[in-house]
Amino acid sequence: MLAGIPECVAAKPERIGSVLHQSLLLRRLQEHFDLPTGDAKPYLNPDKVLAQDYRSFAARSELGDPKNPRSFLDFLASFGCDTETGEGATVKATPLCVLGSSQQYFFKMMRELSQEPVAEVLDKNGKVANQPALAKDPATQVAHIQEALLGPWQYRDDSPTLKLDSGEDRRHALRRLNPTDNRAPIRTVRGANRLAIEALSLFPCAPSAHGVQTAGFTRIERQTVMSWPVWSTPLSLDAVKTLLNHAELTHEEPRRSVLEPLGVTSVFRAVRMQQDKGKASFSISTSVLA
Repeated sequence: MLAGIPECVAAKPERIGSVLHQSLLLRRLQEHFDLPTGDAKPYLNPDKVLAQDYRSFAARSELGDPKNPRSFLDFLASFGCDTETGEGATVKATPLCVLGSSQQYFFKMMRELSQEPVAEVLDKNGKVANQPALAKDPATQVAHIQEALLGPWQYRDDSPTLKLDSGEDRRHALRRLNPTDNRAPIRTVRGANRLAIEALSLFPCAPSAHGVQTAGFTRIERQTVMSWPVWSTPLSLDAVKTLLNHAELTHEEPRRSVLEPLGVTSVFRAVRMQQDKGKASFSISTSVLA
């Protein structure tokens, strides 16, 4: 999917950030998250997308609309599922969307993380002349990708964030300061959020006899949990897709005897905790491979 990265890592690991960053920009994913409503304004969250609009977006992809290539269709399946019918019906959103009715919206965050960053402007003395614009730029820079891949994670970046990190759990009971207090800002790893967007299409939503199901998610002891494997050998993208959908991951105690022959060394699981106003968060993950 991102050509040239293995060669880059083998030769000069310190260049992986710039090579991968350029590959990500060429994908122009921000256009995938600009889903227009009936009045041409972009949708903000997947649970607000009208089911009829969702089906229209999918149909244009299937018909070969150049503005909606196959990669868009893959992302569309990861946003939610159009199981509801009738006038005004909306999409059942992916459980990976944990942003609720605040100013931080799922599609808005992804557009900002995916957009082309502001370029440096140098003055006649060779100094950066647009530092304020660079500081406010929400786009992902090369340094963000480098930190996400090679670490250490510093947690020093401001929004945008998808809030998938357990450290971004903002429940007041867990914090000394009110979560809405400006003295308690969210700090994140922007490059990790950008790379998480690339993985969204690996977690499609689909209808089932028990409602909408999302790859990697299941209900255990009345809790919605997300489970994912860690493997020891390189896998192709198709192999990763298959592994993420392996039925064994949904068991309360996945069996090592089943997954280890597939190269899996660990399985981690996090609880999706629902909050008010449509918000949610993920718990710290734990290892569950028996």
